[in-house]
Amino acid sequence: MKISNSAKYVIGVTAAVALLAGCTGNGGSGLTPSSGMAPSHQAMGSNHKVDLSQTLVVPRSVRPNLHRTIKNEHLVKPNCCALQKTLFVSDAFGGSLFTGAIYMFDYVTGASLGQVAAPPEGFSEVQGGCADKSGNVYFANTALSTVDEYNHSGTYVATISDPSQYPVGCTYDQVSGDLVITNIISTTGGAGSVSVASGGTITNTYPVPNMFRVYFIGSNKGMIWFDGSDSSGIFQLDSFAIATGTSTPITVSGGSILFPGTVAWSGKTKWFNVGDQDTFSSPTFYQLDSTGAIVGSTVTTCPTSTCDIVQGTIKGPGLVGPDAIQLTANRFAYPAGGASILNYPASYTQPIGAAVSPNKGG
Repeated sequence: MKISNSAKYVIGVTAAVALLAGCTGNGGSGLTPSSGMAPSHQAMGSNHKVDLSQTLVVPRSVRPNLHRTIKNEHLVKPNCCALQKTLFVSDAFGGSLFTGAIYMFDYVTGASLGQVAAPPEGFSEVQGGCADKSGNVYFANTALSTVDEYNHSGTYVATISDPSQYPVGCTYDQVSGDLVITNIISTTGGAGSVSVASGGTITNTYPVPNMFRVYFIGSNKGMIWFDGSDSSGIFQLDSFAIATGTSTPITVSGGSILFPGTVAWSGKTKWFNVGDQDTFSSPTFYQLDSTGAIVGSTVTTCPTSTCDIVQGTIKGPGLVGPDAIQLTANRFAYPAGGASILNYPASYTQPIGAAVSPNKGG
């Protein structure tokens, strides 16, 4: 199916109602959880539509709960939390209009700090997130082809336009100071790509020869890894060089990863962690060495038979996992895993991504 290439827009109530139709998504296992119906089509201008299921980062059978009665959270207060470590969690179809939301929490206590205000272009299918060295966070506003930046206290800063692409993830490169963005597919339905933004502007967008869909990305001091799948839906893992814009396949050994998920560096274990969204009964994150060999794993406990931690974030001895089936966001001990040790409560419909901003001023 082709996906239209159209101008940015702010979704209205009429278009939001259209999200209630059901459909399947973008490949994956045969699991069919009873969490609700997947979004179908969303108006993108005069006679054009985009099938949002094609740009979701979850397996095809993981569907948002669009039957819930959602009441918007209060907006985050300005300068709310200088001395707090803050957690941001995205919900692809959160908020009372089901257009997307970003919730904010005290990372340590789990206390809700509210909902961030939508950027000027609005929200539509908010997915993966990341943080920079200053504590600002960025979230992919997928259906609008933008990435939005917020400061430590949840105040909107800027919007990065990612033209002709559907961004789903990002990472901040400490060496270059660039933001590297993963695009699941293009707005014409073509293969995904990697975009590099410098100073708030996309400078280049690069193809990924061995991938059709491009998912999540992580980095550590110039070393950048990202995952995706080829045209047959087979998992792929690559490294990326900003200087040349080239991606290099990494062969995973010592185990199999079936569906692309989290890619995150851990300063505690000194390994890249790659999540497998196909591990529904016990969401698993594999630690990989520089060659792609699996050297360990973090296995989290699912309270029922099916869970899907989509894009987790690792901070010291903690791993925050937004769960698109359980409709929760929890913190787990890292790298021990096991049962959750803290919950971050909100009225989620499909929680996807997370980013942690460190303490400011103390």
